[in-house]
Amino acid sequence: MRGAGIDSRDDPEILAEHVLGMVAGMPARLASFGIQRDPATQERHTQVAVRLFLRSLRPD
Repeated sequence: MRGAGIDSRDDPEILAEHVLGMVAGMPARLASFGIQRDPATQERHTQVAVRLFLRSLRPD
């Protein structure tokens, strides 16, 4: 992904791990503070994370 410091040659498994952190880890962390995103907001965050992942796999 241009301009984001992500090299498309990076290991896809590492990139997938980061996506899972954004999609599952952050909601769990927020929940530990008693914060819960509404379903529409969580869906939006998930879609952005997936797009980021897919763009990172795209060759420049």
